[in-house]
Amino acid sequence: GIELPHFTQELDPDQLEAIPNVICPGYDSFQVVAGPPVDFEVGYEWTLFSNGEFYTELHTPDPEMSFDFDEFTPPGQWEVCVRAVSGCDSTENVCTPFEVISDDFEIMELGNQICGPGDQLSYQWRECGSDILLSTNQCYTQDGAGCYCLSITSTIGCVATSCVDLTVSTSNENYLSGISVYPNPVLGNLNIGLTQKIQLPVKWNLYDQLGIKHASGEIIATHYKMSLPLEIPAGFYLIEFKDSNGRVAVSKIILE
Repeated sequence: GIELPHFTQELDPDQLEAIPNVICPGYDSFQVVAGPPVDFEVGYEWTLFSNGEFYTELHTPDPEMSFDFDEFTPPGQWEVCVRAVSGCDSTENVCTPFEVISDDFEIMELGNQICGPGDQLSYQWRECGSDILLSTNQCYTQDGAGCYCLSITSTIGCVATSCVDLTVSTSNENYLSGISVYPNPVLGNLNIGLTQKIQLPVKWNLYDQLGIKHASGEIIATHYKMSLPLEIPAGFYLIEFKDSNGRVAVSKIILE
């Protein structure tokens, strides 16, 4: 009979490169290169996985592959695997991860401020349907009811926009005053002081710059010691306070 040739070497995982390895929403020119050809191969078999689930399979004659992403591509952690194939023989799969960024983000309402996610390259606040720039800060202090849109640019150049339609009263009765937070910056426990005029109990929530809540509790005395979670990393955080009348205050702290 005819003896078919067999591979004598494997694909080098260090040669497998995804370009880029972080993909913006709607990016349409993703490319993967597997390195130089191996032996006598007649083709390459590529498999893409999205968030641990099989997504699609492709075949190419050369050790490189391009794939078009669109706005319907699911965001999250992806992986691409490739093997050289020839007849019934094939090399072992080699894989490399990459990430597809979501264009969906949440605008947080914190007292009389609305805030976007942290650690972005730029921020642009506008009223819905308007081209007039209101602010380039992470948070915007609005002075009344309205609809606001935030466009962000990430550190890798991804651009996303989200809008929020909300009603915020400008009356001082809606804002809680008379709360002191110390020390700041803080390492360990945080002391909270409340004036006698504040009606107890006061509920609090601790958020990071991405709007993720890390802790919450209730204050039932005018002097309160807040134990910050040991597992959260150092950085910038927001504490939202709300009394039994629905009045709100927000304090910014730095955790060392």
